[in-house]
Amino acid sequence: MVTPTATGRVRLKAFLIVNNGASVNDVGLRFAAAGVILFHGDLAADGGQRGMNLIGAYIDGAAGEALIINITNAGNISVTVITEAL
Repeated sequence: MVTPTATGRVRLKAFLIVNNGASVNDVGLRFAAAGVILFHGDLAADGGQRGMNLIGAYIDGAAGEALIINITNAGNISVTVITEAL
């Protein structure tokens, strides 16, 4: 989770999600606990991955909203995100 200050915002610039587990897992990202899940979908077992360069896309959370990794099942997931504090 990437948490901004109370009045700050987070801009998502890039991400890479890798499923290192033995079963398929649905993984995505969202701003705030009740936010819409972005870039989600099933990742294949043992190395399934999704990554995206979002520089210039301006994917921003609202003031005070954290960027949260949403994982539907228990598993071994590696997540790398590049963010900018606004």
